[in-house]
Amino acid sequence: MNKASRAAVIVEHLGGEKFLATLGARDFAIDDSSFGFTFVHDNPKGVHSVVVLVEPRGGFKVICYGRIAPGTFQAPVLGSESVAIAESLAAVLGKLTGIDAFKHRHL
Repeated sequence: MNKASRAAVIVEHLGGEKFLATLGARDFAIDDSSFGFTFVHDNPKGVHSVVVLVEPRGGFKVICYGRIAPGTFQAPVLGSESVAIAESLAAVLGKLTGIDAFKHRHL
């Protein structure tokens, strides 16, 4: 699967870029094994950025980071979870961010 199609699968199962933008997602970053973005709006669990990794043996890992504190060089990991199928990405992101729009998204 090429870079564009891997990222497309992730974006599609998270609701698409327009949907993500309505929730405050910006600064989308895509490479051959990950998709990430930052939130410009507050959310219930204080997540500032999200990275979804494509696991080498299949599945995905969602990692949520908080804001970088002054005097530090690394954002704190607020939560992470591995999922076997792309259809579970939105539910997991809803759980990790507390954003109901993800939790109640149906494919």
